[in-house]
Amino acid sequence: MIINLLSLLCYDIVIAVFWANRVYTFFKSLPSQRVSQGILYVLIFVFTSSWNISYLHLSYMRSETILKMIWPNSVRLIKLLFKYSFLILVSPVIFSILEFLNNDIIWNTLTWATVATNDIVLLILDGLLVYTFAKHVSEIRRDVDVPNKHLDIISRWGGAAGAVVVLISISSITTMYGLMAGEGSYMMTSVVIMAGLMHVVSALLLGMKYRLYRESLLETARTVSSNQTAVRK
Repeated sequence: MIINLLSLLCYDIVIAVFWANRVYTFFKSLPSQRVSQGILYVLIFVFTSSWNISYLHLSYMRSETILKMIWPNSVRLIKLLFKYSFLILVSPVIFSILEFLNNDIIWNTLTWATVATNDIVLLILDGLLVYTFAKHVSEIRRDVDVPNKHLDIISRWGGAAGAVVVLISISSITTMYGLMAGEGSYMMTSVVIMAGLMHVVSALLLGMKYRLYRESLLETARTVSSNQTAVRK
């Protein structure tokens, strides 16, 4: 969670500097401007990728035990997919560096194509986790009369975060099609939209952790109260 929040903070700083210098076209005529703008441009993808990796890691750690129960025969393959997914998730960083070095519009299109691919992979893997968790919660509710409040909190807040990730993916894919159509103005609009949606996801994850923490305190208080009542009897 710390990496997720730090990535988001650094992303905000880079975007703020990017807008403060009114960089809308990426390359300028002066070499010094080109270098500084290029570094900022690459950093956008660095912190986006680190945010994506941390989000996926948090989601996987939350569902790892459940994956073993729901997909016992495929859990090793799923684990490998998550383990090596970072190779795809960091690809926008590599292509943005190549774009900066080559200064060609084709590299800009390729960069955003990798961003779209990156988000599709994130969407598929996160969707698998959300489905797995929802299936597990459904099975528990069918077999157990007393609801598990921890699972309910995770399913609600985690599902909401997953829905926002879908919007992030749609935004980046739309940007890729815009660039292919020659509408480069979509790029910065998409970056700002994704920044806002990333804040929403991180806020939902923090909200989930807070609710889980409160529920743990309430459970402890109920247990202590129950024990004290039993002693009095």
